[in-house]
Amino acid sequence: MTNEQKRAVAAELILAAGSLIENWTERFESRGEQPPCDAAEAAELFGRWLAKLPGEAWDTRLPQI
Repeated sequence: MTNEQKRAVAAELILAAGSLIENWTERFESRGEQPPCDAAEAAELFGRWLAKLPGEAWDTRLPQI
């Protein structure tokens, strides 16, 4: 896999994480569950984890790390 392909995959993962955060509480409630943490805490975790991915893509629904 080329570096360009890796960056494209990373960008899609970051976008998906932003969508997950946007609907964080609803996703759990629709299954009759409580979220393990609030959306802000989850966004912080995602931001820290995803900041290490290749490329410059970022989703504004995630905090800048």
